[in-house]
Amino acid sequence: MSNEITDYKQLVDSYVPDVKKFTEGEVVKGKVIAVRDSDVVIDIGYKSEGLVPKSQFLDLSGKLYVEVGDEVDVVVEAMEDRDGNPRLSHSRAKQGKVWDVLEKAASENATVRGKVIEVVKSGLSVDVGLRGFLPRSQIDVKRPKALEEYVGEEMDFKIISIVRTASSFAGII
Repeated sequence: MSNEITDYKQLVDSYVPDVKKFTEGEVVKGKVIAVRDSDVVIDIGYKSEGLVPKSQFLDLSGKLYVEVGDEVDVVVEAMEDRDGNPRLSHSRAKQGKVWDVLEKAASENATVRGKVIEVVKSGLSVDVGLRGFLPRSQIDVKRPKALEEYVGEEMDFKIISIVRTASSFAGII
C-alpha cells in the first residue's frame, strides 16, 4: 500500500514538476488572482491557490486596498488546509515588516508616521502599522484636555519602548 502512495506522489510530481516548495512560516510573494465576497485568492506558485480572508486587505476605513493582479506578501501558515489549499496570512507578513521598521526606528531614535485611532484609558491608541499606545503624559508639553480632538490625526511618533504582543505593541510612543 505504501508503494502505491509513493508511486502516486511521484506521478503527481511528474505532472506538476514546477511546483514550488515552501516551509511553514515562510514569507512569500503571491499574486492576487480573484477577490471574492469573503476572501482573496492568492497564487504563490503552489499546486493550488491559497485563500486569505478579505478582512486582512482592508484599511482602517474598511476599504479594500488590493485588486486582481497585485503582488502581495503572505506567510505560509500551513501547506494544506482541509481542502488541500495552502493556508496563507497577509496580516502576519505585514506585521513582520512593521516590527522591523519599528525596531529600527527605536534603535535609531527616529520617528514613525501614524494615525490616532481612539481614546483609551490614560491616553490614545495609535496605528503605526500595528496598534500602539500613546500615554496622555507624552502627547504634548502641556497636559491636553480633550483627547478626542486628536482622533483621526496623522502625526509623527517617537518610539520610547517596545513590548511585543501577538498583534500589537504597547507603551511605545
